[in-house]
Amino acid sequence: MSHHYRTRKRFSTQFAPGLNVTPNMFVVTHDCKLMISGGHWDNSLQVYHVGKNKRLAHICRHIGEYPQTQW
Repeated sequence: MSHHYRTRKRFSTQFAPGLNVTPNMFVVTHDCKLMISGGHWDNSLQVYHVGKNKRLAHICRHIGEYPQTQW
């Protein structure tokens, strides 16, 4: 088993109805402390503290689609 059950995290959130949830909707910061996710039912971005399993921010002023950026 490549993933140990103790390292898995679950975050309670609701995604937009009918949305296919993919890994492209999630970003983890370089220090692995924060996770940022998009595609939520209210068109928001949400920021979670990974270690505490707690939502830190809920950004609702994000409306519309933006072109994909290659980093």
